[in-house]
Amino acid sequence: MSLFSNEGEYVNPSSLDVKFLLVLLMGPRNPYQIARQAESDSKPGSRISNSSFQRVVKRLKHAGLIEAQDNGYFRLTPNGRLVLDWELERYQKLIDLAATRRRPD
Repeated sequence: MSLFSNEGEYVNPSSLDVKFLLVLLMGPRNPYQIARQAESDSKPGSRISNSSFQRVVKRLKHAGLIEAQDNGYFRLTPNGRLVLDWELERYQKLIDLAATRRRPD
């Protein structure tokens, strides 16, 4: 299955993109809430720089996966939910494959 942005470009989200989408799955959030939750969902001590945050938001907005609301919050779009669901399914398939290939220690 191929997923495309609103502009017809192929969407290939990074792991940080997926973390942001997962945060917005809980509902609209402001930039501070998004960054703190994404950090919390990552390994202990992880920090997301302001420049990294801005790049991810710009990329997700351009792809039509999130949108800004008038109150400064961001929300997941229907296409964002589709991409997130597709990515989570892809991750699950990789986890299942890894489980079948593990050798006992």
